[in-house]
Amino acid sequence: MVRLGRLGGVALAPWLVSRSGLSASVISVTVVIRRGRRRRGIEMTDEKQIEVRRVVQAPPDRVFALVSDPKQQQVIDGSGMLQGTTSGPVTAAGQVFTMEMCRDDLGPWRTINTVTEFEPGTVIGWAPDLDRSHECQVAQMLATVTTGGHTYAYGLHGTTEGTEVRLVYDWSGVTDPDFEALCPFVSREQLVNTLDRLADAVRPAAARTSDDS
Repeated sequence: MVRLGRLGGVALAPWLVSRSGLSASVISVTVVIRRGRRRRGIEMTDEKQIEVRRVVQAPPDRVFALVSDPKQQQVIDGSGMLQGTTSGPVTAAGQVFTMEMCRDDLGPWRTINTVTEFEPGTVIGWAPDLDRSHECQVAQMLATVTTGGHTYAYGLHGTTEGTEVRLVYDWSGVTDPDFEALCPFVSREQLVNTLDRLADAVRPAAARTSDDS
């Protein structure tokens, strides 16, 4: 059990609480990281990785076309932070795309995302890092912190019902303890919401119309 502050859902280490000028008594929470468990298709594989799964009613190629297009990620984002991008679809590992981010309590910031895994129709993953060239409150707050080391990845597997989608957020590569204190940067519930939104986005139009009637 680790005692941390929290700013609008993101855990803050005591040093960052102090720098932010906020009252620790107001934003203090207790964060408990639990080891692996699986329930209703939702899995936490270890203390530095969150994994969620869901079967969606679409073939893998349709799902992959959506998750590999940064401009579509805002549509399925379950955290509410993604604000859009001018970057085009991902076509290979090593490619870089940007993403505009925002939260009411932090304001806007930008991430630079390097594609770490890419296998068409099967796997895509990327590692986000703070774009320090973009002037913002977050960059000022983390000026002396080494950010990065966390990743997002989608794994797709075709089934008789469509596609099993595996979404993993991993922060085992974080090297700065001060940045690690902020992780996980998204919650399990937000990842589940992302898969729910993905499932709705890729469903055939006829299925959506039937559900809405």
